[in-house]
Amino acid sequence: MDSPRVVNAGALGELQLEAGWYVYVGSGKRNLSARIARHHRRSKKMHWHIDYLLERVDPRRVKSLPIRSRHDLECRLARSVAGLAAGFVQGFGCSDCSCASHLFRFDADPLRDRRFLGLLLHYRHTVALA
Repeated sequence: MDSPRVVNAGALGELQLEAGWYVYVGSGKRNLSARIARHHRRSKKMHWHIDYLLERVDPRRVKSLPIRSRHDLECRLARSVAGLAAGFVQGFGCSDCSCASHLFRFDADPLRDRRFLGLLLHYRHTVALA
């Protein structure tokens, strides 16, 4: 996001989001491709916190970086991403677990950050396949 904005995130209420790049860690235990396609659709029933955020951003700037695995890696990956992020949005995307957040803010594009790309590759090619 180029500028700060307020996002109504359903049960979380109104969130003040700073400018920056955001990484959301979610899961699609069954049919990951369908879950990702749903998130990219503009017209949908608002259900998850991420639905409300995606409604407020330019869809051309949203990227999905799937990690396919038979393991439930969502919270583990969220903790790893948190270690690289500049901040997080308390309670976002984690109403069914004990994590502080599954939405993380970066000051610079994480897709140009070797640490983030290394983490992504590690999860895709090592953790997900274990």
